Amino acid sequence: MKGDTLLYIYAVLAALGSGLLTLRSRTQVRFGTFVITFWILGGSIIHEDIFNLPLTQLGGKMQIQQLIFLLLASYLLFLIFTQKHVPGKLFKPPYEKYLYVFVCLFLIVLCYHWYNGILTIKQFRGRAESMVIVLIVYLILKKYADMEMVKALGGALIVVAIITSLVAIAQFFINPNFLRIGALRGAFAGRYRSNGVFSTEYINSYFLTIATMGVLVWVRSKIKRKILIPLFLIGIFLSFHRMSWIVTIITFIIYYVMLKKQKVWKFAIFAGVLFFSLYVAINDLFPIMNEVENSSLYKSRISADTMTDRFGQYRMVLERIDKIFLWGVGSTKSSIYYHGMMSIGMGKEWALGESGGIHNGYLEILFFYGLPLVLIFCVMLISILKVFRRLFYESGLFFLFPLLFAVMYCLMNLTNAFSLIGYFGFIFGMIFGGSAAIACRNNLFPDLSTN
Repeated sequence: MKGDTLLYIYAVLAALGSGLLTLRSRTQVRFGTFVITFWILGGSIIHEDIFNLPLTQLGGKMQIQQLIFLLLASYLLFLIFTQKHVPGKLFKPPYEKYLYVFVCLFLIVLCYHWYNGILTIKQFRGRAESMVIVLIVYLILKKYADMEMVKALGGALIVVAIITSLVAIAQFFINPNFLRIGALRGAFAGRYRSNGVFSTEYINSYFLTIATMGVLVWVRSKIKRKILIPLFLIGIFLSFHRMSWIVTIITFIIYYVMLKKQKVWKFAIFAGVLFFSLYVAINDLFPIMNEVENSSLYKSRISADTMTDRFGQYRMVLERIDKIFLWGVGSTKSSIYYHGMMSIGMGKEWALGESGGIHNGYLEILFFYGLPLVLIFCVMLISILKVFRRLFYESGLFFLFPLLFAVMYCLMNLTNAFSLIGYFGFIFGMIFGGSAAIACRNNLFPDLSTN
């Protein structure tokens, strides 16, 4: 009960914070700004079952995500019939057509698997809502957002990143159950990975990577940068999720390469020589490397082999390409999924879909929804990378943030599955919708399409 009370308090504070950010923003799209900032500030906490709304007349309950879907869908229709596009909003980003095709084909594939009994009506509705809300968020921002709305959403990202970093520190050093809504997963020596205000450690760490990119691009105050970036990096480290560490390092490298091309190579050479010299000196003079290799942290997380099982999953998917080519298998309840996982020794719990999954976003789309959908997904991501790389070079620093997020999204799907129907789908629609709004306002997309 005490834990639930903290969750209720957090949800109320998230709502109040959303209202404050919306009022301070002076945006013309107030309702949409409030709902989306509430979704951001709420983290994974507001999606817990304790916040489900009872529908007495229908004999069921409505999840917060479903409520937000209905609110944003209704708001989009309201805007379409009552508001004019912000000047320049009729232009379409080059990648937008792929997003439309992807969403439409995804819904067709879902209908196919529902018709064939692979998906229940509840599963069908949940996945369809999760996909359509990505498009709704994208359209609200792309067609109607002003700069004040974009700033409010960016502010919400930074605020919740501060909160989740502090919660992550408290979870690791003080109380592992403080505001925790996900499972306790071991890090090393009886310590647990920090989730912050999210359901898993990897969602927490990747969210903090996004916020770190935001600070690098948006925040000009050196004092604020020196406080926020180390705080977020601590939160990322305490997730003990190795791929998010790697992705964070890569995004830093890309940021400095693209902004300070000459200085970064000098720094890289100097740092490389320094670290090599230190490694040789420490190895020869002190036994510290032996102590590190024998530590529980090194054995439990840094050197733990998680890739062997994943390569087995990847091989299993590719070996069944003839059975999944057009439509995929639709669900973990498929016999193809069950026998495939059992054949590579993943165990019955994994094979029944009660845990785990396919730890690769591209292969997950291929396996569950077919080759055409994953090809469109890849083409869309390539188009996004090309568009925002060019916008950054031709139109300014603002567009480095969506470019870094696009790179991050491509990388993080290599060892985990973050499809558009998950948490980061909403972030995907928000970031590229807001970025498209700024580009459209300045009529930048026609220039891209004519070159």
